[in-house]
Amino acid sequence: MPTVSAIIVNYRSAAHTLNCIKTLLEQEGVSLEILVVDNASGDDSVQQIRAAYPHIRLIENPNNDGFARANNLAAAQASGDYILVINPDIRLLSADVLVGLAAVLEKDPHIGVVGPDILESRRDRRVMPRYHYPLQKKLKKQQSLIDLPGKIAWLLGACMLFPRQVYEQLHGFDNDFFLYGEDTDICLRLRQAGYSIGWEPNYKLDHWAGASESGSRTYDTRVRKKRGYYQFCLKHYPAEDLLPVLRRQYWKCRLNAWLLSFRSKLLGAKMATVIERNQAEIDVLRVIIATNGT
Repeated sequence: MPTVSAIIVNYRSAAHTLNCIKTLLEQEGVSLEILVVDNASGDDSVQQIRAAYPHIRLIENPNNDGFARANNLAAAQASGDYILVINPDIRLLSADVLVGLAAVLEKDPHIGVVGPDILESRRDRRVMPRYHYPLQKKLKKQQSLIDLPGKIAWLLGACMLFPRQVYEQLHGFDNDFFLYGEDTDICLRLRQAGYSIGWEPNYKLDHWAGASESGSRTYDTRVRKKRGYYQFCLKHYPAEDLLPVLRRQYWKCRLNAWLLSFRSKLLGAKMATVIERNQAEIDVLRVIIATNGT
């Protein structure tokens, strides 16, 4: 029977975390331990989780150190042969998801991580594996992305199952990523280490998406997403190749800001969210180019 250590990082999302734990406990065919890291939620998350599930391991992080560090903290205390990274806003849709994913890894030792089929029912969409990295098609020099194992580039980090030894070989997620981009990064490093990425559409989950960002301003959420996105690019791509692409993207966003301001006069409040998202990317790019440009 596969032994799985499931890690949930909670930040002010206790209701989702409790539902996630419920579907984890319904899993069959695996020996399961659950570790929840509360990232200094500052609400009653810890009390709710402890009251509902007193026997799971609850790690109270005194600071919100981000998603990557929290997972690595829990993984260092985990005992399973497999490490399951799972978001709190996940519901596993059948009782055989974990045993099915573990079987994929047991069958092929060259697969370093596997993910299920991710449905986002409230948005009426399905999140597919990615076959290219951010900005990859716009780069001229891609030596680090050539001849990597497998066809899948990366999976959404909402639910990823790793063999423990692979997670440890990679030293887990890169702690420099706070939130967003760490899933893309670990998948690339995994392929660079000689492993491929698996995806098993026969096993499904429902992803609420954005539970930890609930209540955040659109601008702030977009800033975090774009920082993670471009942080990945800065880490893995040569600056002489990347910076011209970033400059073009910056001016494209500036032009888009002008067009959006014109449209907002006609459509009013309906454009507010789009304008905020565009402005967030402008601000992130401005800092990156000023810091890394010459």
